[in-house]
Amino acid sequence: MKNRVLFKGASCFPLSPRSSKNEQYQNVNVISKQDQLYLTFKVLGKQTDEDLSFLSNDHMLDYAKRLDKK
Repeated sequence: MKNRVLFKGASCFPLSPRSSKNEQYQNVNVISKQDQLYLTFKVLGKQTDEDLSFLSNDHMLDYAKRLDKK
C-alpha cells in the first residue's frame, strides 16, 4: 500500500498558483480541474454555507465557494 492516494490532485489552497495577469486578481488563487479540493468536493457534492461555516479565513471561504462554480 505504498503511495496510495484517495484524491490525486495537483494543487490545493493555499499552495495553488495565484493569478497575476490582472492586477485586480493578483491575490486570487487559481482553481484547476486537478485541484485537490475540487476533486474532493466533486465526490462529496455541493457544499452548503453550513458545511463551510467552520472556515474563518475569508480567502479560504471564497476559494471553497468558487469550487462549486468550476
